[in-house]
Amino acid sequence: MEANPILVERFKREQEIGQELNHPGVVKTYADEERSRLYMVIEWGRRPPAAVRPQPRKPRSPSSAQSTLPCRFAIALDTMHKHGVVHRDLKPENVMVDDRDRIKLIDFGIAMKKTRAA
Repeated sequence: MEANPILVERFKREQEIGQELNHPGVVKTYADEERSRLYMVIEWGRRPPAAVRPQPRKPRSPSSAQSTLPCRFAIALDTMHKHGVVHRDLKPENVMVDDRDRIKLIDFGIAMKKTRAA
């Protein structure tokens, strides 16, 4: 991978986004500046989440609707967009769930980051 500049750029972008976005719905990445090879450490989670499968519809109150996976997913995407990040590869395989059943968006290798005008 290190010989391919496009893959290295994607890797660095993914790591940067995971470090910059501080949101419970976006996977965190951890940096190690002293590493001798390219690798990334991220939060643990299982994927894809079993809870993404369609569930029987039940009426919900507005407050309980915010705790549903689709709503948490939308909130995480909204946060990303507010920070100028567009994922570009949303699919069940790029969503994981942690031990507390919180969603985590992952895989920002082809994400686009808007640059802010000065």
